[in-house]
Amino acid sequence: MKMITKFNKRKVIIPVLITLVLTGGLYAYYLDLIAYKKGINEPFGHQIDFVRQDFNSEEDYIYRQPTGTEIFIPANSLEFEDGQTVKGEVTLKFREYHTPFDVLLSGIPMQFGAERDKMFSSAGMFEIRGEKNGKPLKLKKGKSIDVKLANYSNKGKADFEIFKLENDRDWGEGKDFDLIENQDRKVILAKAKKQRPLPVNPNGDSTDFIFSFVADKLFKHLQVWKKSQWKLIGYKGTVPVDQALRLDWDNLKITQKTGNTFELKLTVSRYRKNGEEVKYESIIIAEPLLKGKQLELALKKYEKELVKYADEIAAINREAERAQKEAAFLSRFSIMNFGIYNCDKFLNSNDILVHVQMEFDFEAEINPLINRISAYVILEEDNGIVSYNSSDWNEIPIFKTRCSMAFVLPDGFVAYVDNSTYQTFQNQTSKRFFKVETKRMKYKDFLEFIKPKQKRLELDTRLS
Repeated sequence: MKMITKFNKRKVIIPVLITLVLTGGLYAYYLDLIAYKKGINEPFGHQIDFVRQDFNSEEDYIYRQPTGTEIFIPANSLEFEDGQTVKGEVTLKFREYHTPFDVLLSGIPMQFGAERDKMFSSAGMFEIRGEKNGKPLKLKKGKSIDVKLANYSNKGKADFEIFKLENDRDWGEGKDFDLIENQDRKVILAKAKKQRPLPVNPNGDSTDFIFSFVADKLFKHLQVWKKSQWKLIGYKGTVPVDQALRLDWDNLKITQKTGNTFELKLTVSRYRKNGEEVKYESIIIAEPLLKGKQLELALKKYEKELVKYADEIAAINREAERAQKEAAFLSRFSIMNFGIYNCDKFLNSNDILVHVQMEFDFEAEINPLINRISAYVILEEDNGIVSYNSSDWNEIPIFKTRCSMAFVLPDGFVAYVDNSTYQTFQNQTSKRFFKVETKRMKYKDFLEFIKPKQKRLELDTRLS
C-alpha cells in the first residue's frame, strides 16, 4: 500500500512540474514578445549600404555627397582603437537618411524614454565609420570632423539639435549647430538661369527685324551700302522704327561702333504752318547682313559656335540638375567620434490628436499575441518612425500630420495602411476604436513601392 501511494505522488508531481516549466517558458516568451529591443532593429534586414571611399589619412580629405552633405577629415587625425597611429590609405564608410522610409529601413530608433513617449522628427541623419584593412578606426583625442549635413526640412532651425546614438543604443544629449545656405547650389542654379544668349546668325532669322534703305543722289556717300540688308539691334527715336524707315530723311549718317555693329543716325526738318522749324531724329543700332565669301566664312564660324554653345548649355544644365537635388540648406557642426548622428527635434503631445485602439484584418490569420509584429507609424511630414508592439495597439497615436503605417508580417508580407486611410482616422477623433483593412504586398514589392518615396526631390518638404 505504501508503494502505491509513493507512485501516485510521482504521477501528480511530474505533470505539475512540466506545467510550471511550460507556463514559465510561455510567460518568458510573452515578456520577450512585448519587450522593445534597444538599439538598431532593421525590419527587413540589411537594406542601405555604406558608400566607401579610400583616402590618404596623412592629408586633409573632403568628401561630398549628391545631397550636398560635406565631410572634412583633417590630416593625421585617425588611429586604431588600441591607440596605434594610422598611416597611409584608409576607408571612409558613410550613409545618410533623409526620408521616413530611409529611417524605417535603417531600424535606427526614433522613440525612447521609460514610457517611449519621446519621439524624434528628423532634419537629416547619417552614419560615419572609418577602417583600415577591415579594422575599425577612431578619432585621436582633440581631433574632430567638420560636417555640413544636408537639411531638407522646411522648418528651419527651430528646436532642432544634433544627437549621437551612444554605443548604437541610446541617444545622448542634444547639441547646437549652425544652419547655413548651400552656397555651391545657389551659385550653380543662378548660373543656369543666366545663360548667355545664342550665337548670332549672320543670315538673321524669322524673329529678326531686317531692313534696307535707298541711296539716291542726295546720299552718294552711301552707295557702298546700296545693296545691303540690315538687322535691327536697337532703336531710339520720336516715332516707331517701322515708321521711321518710311520717312524721307534729310540726312543719314552711318558710324561704326564696335565690331560689326553700326549706328545709323537719321535727321529731318519739317516746318509748321506758322513757319516754325521742327527737327526729328532717330538713331538705329544695326548690323549689316554679310554677303558672298564673308557670309560663307561667317556661317561656318556660326555653326561651330552653335555646337560649342550647345555643349556648354548641356554641361550647365547637367550641373543645375545635380545641384537641384542637393539640399538648399546645410546643418553645420563638428563631431569627436565616429557613429550615428541625427539632427532632430522632439515631437510633443500637441502633435497627437488622440490615442486609439486598432484591430487589423491580418490578425485572423497571424495572431499578434503569438507572433512578433510591430506597427510602424510612418510620419511622412515630420520625417520619423514610431513603432508599437501588439500589446500596445490599444494606445496607437493619431498624429496631426500626414502619416501611413506598415506591419512586417512573419509570412513574408507587409501589411500597409496608406496616408489616405490614415486620414480617415484623423477625421474621426471622437472614435476610440477602428477596424482597419490593410494592403498586402511581398517584402520585395514593398521595398520597390517605397523607392520613389525615398527620392529627396519627391518630398513635399523639399526647399527650392
